[in-house]
Amino acid sequence: MRRTVLTAVFALILSVPSLRAATRTWSGLGADTNWTTAANWDVLPVAGDDLVFPSGVPAGSLTNNNDFPAATAFQSITFSGNGYTLNGNSITLFSGGLAMTSSAAPGFNTINFAIALGGDVSFDLAATTRLELFGVISGGFALTNVGPGLLRLRANNTYTGNSNANAGFFSIEGTQTASAVFVNPGGTLTGSNAGNMGPVTSTGGVVDPGVLPANSAIITVNGNFTLDAASTFIVDLVATMSFDRVAVNGTVNLAGSTLSVFERFASVVGDTFNIIVNDGADPVVGTFAGLPEGAVFAVGTSFYSISYVAGDGNDVTLTHVSGGGPTPTPTTTATITATPPATATVTPTPTATPAGVPTGTSTPTATPLVTSTPTATPAGVPTATATPPGGPTPTPVVGAAVPTLTFPVWILFAIVLGAAGLLLLRRVG
Repeated sequence: MRRTVLTAVFALILSVPSLRAATRTWSGLGADTNWTTAANWDVLPVAGDDLVFPSGVPAGSLTNNNDFPAATAFQSITFSGNGYTLNGNSITLFSGGLAMTSSAAPGFNTINFAIALGGDVSFDLAATTRLELFGVISGGFALTNVGPGLLRLRANNTYTGNSNANAGFFSIEGTQTASAVFVNPGGTLTGSNAGNMGPVTSTGGVVDPGVLPANSAIITVNGNFTLDAASTFIVDLVATMSFDRVAVNGTVNLAGSTLSVFERFASVVGDTFNIIVNDGADPVVGTFAGLPEGAVFAVGTSFYSISYVAGDGNDVTLTHVSGGGPTPTPTTTATITATPPATATVTPTPTATPAGVPTGTSTPTATPLVTSTPTATPAGVPTATATPPGGPTPTPVVGAAVPTLTFPVWILFAIVLGAAGLLLLRRVG
């Protein structure tokens, strides 16, 4: 009986990796790049461990090979370094998930092997980092992006749990129609022209079809496309035949969500962009906030009208109706204010001119150059006024003039005083 109980307990421990997980760190110092080579780790991992791929390993070991038996389970994978490419056999990944705390920005890592989900898995990717998954993801659990980085799913995945964009960018770039997509506050759903997914529901999230800002793509939704009033739909117009759009095989509900349009090229009057292609005959429900049927709105210097009954009668299109051309360069006026007790000063011509600075020459008739004008003039300091080029030269106002006696006048004055003195002495004598 005791042996039976011990066997059952041991089997339970083996079946729950989190009960025996240890952290194992890749060193890449082995004679090859295989995962089963002990010298490539601080301690050779076993099933259920947490795997860490740090920075500072030999460049040749950044690309390595999982040669553990296919479907070996690991609790989590964490990248604290950049530039890794993981190849080899498939793994089972438990709820510890995948983390990417890049040691440098921007950072990226790639996983090429298949992943079977052993539980709901979260991806915690740091800002300006990117993780690309080329292997097929399978299983009945959910994937959630919880960090601000970019998660790119590149394969035709078969997992049936939800795809949750809770933060950062969740990019679906293959076919995975069995997973419903939920875009929540802080999350952005993106994709590529091959992006083919299940129904999409956004509650406070952002839908931006192009993988990166200013890119464009067509993403396909197999099911309903539902936005709420707190959601935003971003459309990049990159060229007449290259712009963000959603092809919906289901219903469309816009519910007063926000439409943000970016004109990335010189669109001309008459250009039309079908941003939501709605299949079947069901009408578009609701409109974008502030944009009823036929409304005209500005995008830069261009103006577009919007229609929800275009195409085959239920598509959403934008049509360039006026404006466009180069965007005027804004005029910036610099204002300099001197703080009292600063005074107006005239800049003299430098005796040595710094490299790259034109030499100024002082001319008697030139208008003085005032480098700063005080907002309040201290007592006793005259106010200098700059005159525009071409105007009269101001005459400085100076205080009352004091006569100056030249040298010959002083001599004559001394002689007269001397003569008067002699006459006075004679009379006295």
